[in-house]
Formats: sequence, C-alpha cells, structure tokens
Amino acid sequence: MRTATVVVVLMMSASGLYAEGMASVPWSEFKQFYRESIEREIMETRSGKDTAEPPFTCHLAAGDYQLQIGRDRVEGTARIAGRVLAGKPVPVPLFGRDIVISGIGGTTGGTLLSGRDEAGGIQFLPDGGTNAFEVLLSFFVPVQEDDRSRLLTFSIPTALQNALTVKLTDDLQLIEMPGIADAAGVYHFAAARNLGVRFAAKSVASTNALDVGGLAVVEASPVVLDVQDFFTSFDENGSVLSVLVMEVPAAAGPHLRINAIPDVEIWSLTVNARPRKVYMAGDTWIIPIAEDGMSRVQLALLRKSGKLGLQGSLEASLPATGLPSRTLRVGIALPPRVQLLSLEGPVSPATQTDIEPPDDFVGKPYFFTRSFYKGEGMKLSVVYKETVE
Repeated sequence: MRTATVVVVLMMSASGLYAEGMASVPWSEFKQFYRESIEREIMETRSGKDTAEPPFTCHLAAGDYQLQIGRDRVEGTARIAGRVLAGKPVPVPLFGRDIVISGIGGTTGGTLLSGRDEAGGIQFLPDGGTNAFEVLLSFFVPVQEDDRSRLLTFSIPTALQNALTVKLTDDLQLIEMPGIADAAGVYHFAAARNLGVRFAAKSVASTNALDVGGLAVVEASPVVLDVQDFFTSFDENGSVLSVLVMEVPAAAGPHLRINAIPDVEIWSLTVNARPRKVYMAGDTWIIPIAEDGMSRVQLALLRKSGKLGLQGSLEASLPATGLPSRTLRVGIALPPRVQLLSLEGPVSPATQTDIEPPDDFVGKPYFFTRSFYKGEGMKLSVVYKETVE
C-alpha cells in the first residue's frame, strides 16, 4: 500500500511537470532524483537537531582581592578564575565603571574587553572550547564618604568562592568588612554583586595636647554625656556579666570606639532597643550608633572568673569609652548568700535610690557613683564574705 501511494505521488509529480511545459525526463531518472532529494532533506533535518549549539555556560570558581587603603586612595588587585562549561563563548561581565584599571597581567584563556553597552565596565571573552581561564588585574577605587564613615564599594563578578585581604595605613582602622575572617586575617564571603569596606581614622583620646607656636593647646572632647551606667553581676559558678549603658548624641560621630578588654567576650549589643553587631578593629570594639537623635547603647560583656568561696575578692572591669560624663554610676550584684564588705576603686557609695538597672543585673545590689568621669578604663575590686546569721 505504501509503494502504491508513493507511485501515485510520483506520477502526479511527473504529470505536473509535464503539464506545466517543463522538460520531461525519463521516469527512472526522475524517481531516483526525487528519492535522493527527500533523503537529503531528512538527513539535514536530523543533522541540525543533533548538532544544535548548547547555550553558553560559564563557571566562575574564585575571586581573590587585595586592597591597600589610604586616607584618599585605594589600590587593589583582583584574580578571577573560571571555566567555560558549554556553548559558544560570549562576553562575561566582570567589573563596572566604579574601578579604574591600572594594569593587566597574566590573563589566560581569553581576552579582556571594554563593555559597549550602557553599563560599560570590563568584560572577558573566553576562548572557544571548555577551557579554564584566569584574569589578573590591578586597579584604583575612589574613596567615598557618607555621614557614617569613609567607604569604598565596587561591583564584582559573582564567583562561588571569594577572599579579601586588606592593608591600611597606620592612621586608619577598619569598621565594616564582608564575610568572616580566618586565622590569617583573610575575609571569606559568599557570591555577591558588590564588594564594600568601611574604614575611619583611628580614635583619639578625649583630650589631645597640640603644640601651636610653642604654646600647649588642649583640645576638649566635643561631647560630654550626662551619665554613664556600669552594672556587674557575679554568679556563684564564676560567670561575670557586665552591662554598660549610655545615652549618646549623634554629635559623637557615626561610631563609638571602645577599648576591648582581654578575656572578655561580647554578650549582646542593642542600640535604641534594637540588636546590633559589634565590629572588631585591632584591640577596639566598633559600635554603630544612630545617624540622628540620641542612641541608647547597651553593651553586655561576659567574662569567666573563679567560683565564689566563703570569702574573697572579685574584679569588675569598666572599658575605656573615651567619652566623658558628668556622672558615672556603678552597680554590683552578688549572690544572696554573700555580702559586700568593700569596693576598692575611685567611686563612692551612692545616695540615689532611683537607679534602674537592666534586666541582666541579677543578685543582691549595691550602688556607687563618681562625678566628672573622663571616660578612662577602670578596675574595681569587690571584697566579700559569706553572710553569718
């Protein structure tokens, strides 16, 4: 039945050719020609399906960055590694217009291009085939500044693994960094479209002596707080929880810089009752505060000590804030079974009865005060003994 159908079609095709006045050909030749044309068309269709180009796929494996930060200029290097997985290569966006390329070296597996679209920036065109590639660049980044700090930010390729090393001049300190630092100080972070770093001048003491024409000029702190509160609770098993509470105006700057205390860890930080992160820069805790208005800062610190005995002494350490205040209030809380014999330090027993300690202040309370506190660090020795009934 199939043969008859083909024959009818061929006969109709042949009669059509003859009827249209076209040159006639022998039936056997026409049949062979028609069969070959059909087979060729089928083969071309199958061939096109089998060899269709897969979409371009590129794997960006790693991005390694090194930055040298100065007060007004930042220099950097970048190493981007990846591999073409499939498809005909097309330009891969790497960096935007927010960096200035200062050098290209050791780039393999493709060619760097200047972006021609509205976004511009730097693109990379890999070579053909599924080949690995690597891009090495040196560049400059302009330093920006807002009402919080100086900063730099620029777009980066979304590599799977990223690492950042930063070096600063001696007069600067880091405030915010991406990711998590390892033991060598290298920061590792997940795939991101932008890389941002905040930094500022190192904190100075609340008073600085300047030499002007042979005269000593004393620079006073621009901010004096009304009061600072420092509460410390001692637990029977040796845990010591201290809470520093301050009302800080925006005039103090976008960040507070508090000298870190060895063997003390951050328990919590709230600013205006909202949890915030504490950043570490060398031996300094960096605490962000509100950009306008007052900031109620509550910093809780945890330290391990020896278990309480029948009698003995304990230590409470107030970190240096660098902020002077008209009054410093100190609270000491002990377990109920012991009583305070004395507190050795530059404070006096408080006469106030309206002091409201934080929720973490637990135990039998004792309160002390000091006037005209200059913001320096302070150690207090607590002498106690078991209550005799």
